[in-house]
Amino acid sequence: ADARRHLATIEQLFAQGTPVDEAYYRAMLFWCDFASGDRLGIVPRCASVLQHTDTKGVPYFMAVCRIMNGLTLFESGHRDDGSALIAEGIAMGRQLKNPLLLWVGELFEAHVHYTTGDVVNGDAALRSAMQLGSDHYLSHFFCWPRRIIAALIDRALERGFSNDYLKHLIAVHAIAPVEVPTRSDAWAFPVRVYLFGNPRVVHADGRVEHLSAQFQRQIELLVTLIARPQTAVALQTIGAEIYAGEHVDPIASVKGVLHSLRARLGKVVVQSNAALAIDFGRVWIDASSFQWLSFGVVESAAIESWLDRYYHDHLLAQLADSKIIENLRQRLAGQAERAIRGAYAQSLQLRDDTTSLRLERRWQSLFPKAFS
Repeated sequence: ADARRHLATIEQLFAQGTPVDEAYYRAMLFWCDFASGDRLGIVPRCASVLQHTDTKGVPYFMAVCRIMNGLTLFESGHRDDGSALIAEGIAMGRQLKNPLLLWVGELFEAHVHYTTGDVVNGDAALRSAMQLGSDHYLSHFFCWPRRIIAALIDRALERGFSNDYLKHLIAVHAIAPVEVPTRSDAWAFPVRVYLFGNPRVVHADGRVEHLSAQFQRQIELLVTLIARPQTAVALQTIGAEIYAGEHVDPIASVKGVLHSLRARLGKVVVQSNAALAIDFGRVWIDASSFQWLSFGVVESAAIESWLDRYYHDHLLAQLADSKIIENLRQRLAGQAERAIRGAYAQSLQLRDDTTSLRLERRWQSLFPKAFS
């Protein structure tokens, strides 16, 4: 939408007889078509835009064109050509000593690395981009792919790269998470729930409520929903699990627990017909974030990095007499162990003694089998 408005402004200048650089106009037209989902003839169109820009011979716009078109090619499936163009644009930005070109180029470069599974270089490019943006207070570029940028911001928040600057970017562009649950708990959620060590609820106003057996039914309701991500769960199913073997009206009982949960946390659980689901736009839950990562195509090292930040003990370890909680606890612990084992095996293969030692010190007490 922003790109289309910008294009409409350029076309209005044309109508008024105001001179506008044709190469710039063609580049913006190409970007707008790409942003709207038009991939028809993208390779020859990219070549045409590059030719016009290079004919003009303005180094800054030559670099801009390479960075923008490189991303469009990469996202359209021409990954090698796209990556090469982005790298050319970054190299030109270095020659020009232009922080804006380096900033956006490294943002897109980070996206390329993450998409192709190169977490180490992705983190390096993202960290560098965030430092540049923070140092020069950069916020805008000719193209701003919100979905890609939002995912990069989420990852940067998780990594702790220039958090104050990231919050500035979020505010300037009114960026909201594209995918939920998010990796990071640093987005503006009304409520955050932590279940991996020191179980607690943290409200946006700073209030902290510790979770204990006193709230077991509310916790079990939440855990039942966490255990079934991406789907609403029937009240009947929830009641049958929580109140198995008890002589109560399961649906009425679940509704009572839901009322109590909402009184404490707000409307973080929504009801549609006779089913419940977590509204991840209102709440961040560490266990749900971990599951989302585990279900995706994410390298073990990236999952371990998340675990290092958020996984301080097994899920609700102090609640030992709930089958519902124990089932999810074992499942998530198994997923965590596999990720740690994978990260450790990779460190051994690469002969990265520093990482191997860090993993042993961090995880051996919780996951001894990952190192056997």
